[in-house]
Amino acid sequence: MLEDKDINTLSRIMKTNGCLLDASTIIYLDKVDILELLCSNYKIKTIENVMKEICANSNHRLKKEETLCKIDITHPTSTLIENSSIYQENLQLMLSTNKRMSNLDSFLKCNSLSPTDFDLFLTGVKVNLPIFTEDKKIIKLCEKCKISFYNSLIALIVLTFDGLIDHSDAISIMFKINSIAWYSNKIFNSAFELLELVIKK
Repeated sequence: MLEDKDINTLSRIMKTNGCLLDASTIIYLDKVDILELLCSNYKIKTIENVMKEICANSNHRLKKEETLCKIDITHPTSTLIENSSIYQENLQLMLSTNKRMSNLDSFLKCNSLSPTDFDLFLTGVKVNLPIFTEDKKIIKLCEKCKISFYNSLIALIVLTFDGLIDHSDAISIMFKINSIAWYSNKIFNSAFELLELVIKK
């Protein structure tokens, strides 16, 4: 379970280096009206395919589409990044998790990831940024490869920790997010306990 000190660290990383959001996280946070607040106070990033996915699907129309302009598109194509020790170590860890995976193509096939999901995951690995995702396949992969990942509830807790959302509003918004995402009781209760801890401090 995350602790308030972990939220402090995550907040600092989000302010200095940033974080990656998948499409579902962007949509959920927009629906509960905190996406713009998040983008205004932290370095929020995503990949081009996620942005295209949101813009192309009429069911994914944001309440405040102009907020998309505040989300940076990350293109981790730098040779420096791909040759970095962090990237190489994570890549080897990824490939070593299954003997059938000798390269990235086999890795993608083995884990049944869509190209967009895989691009998001690999971008997080390359640039060493935490990933906010609601996708079970990405979550499973992050757990397997020891990559930091979080959900929309944690984004709300970070905002609350930094004093950007009133405590009573935070509780209300947490229930609103859960009504959209339908987290398991274990995930929701764990996040709610963390929110209570942050509020008490």
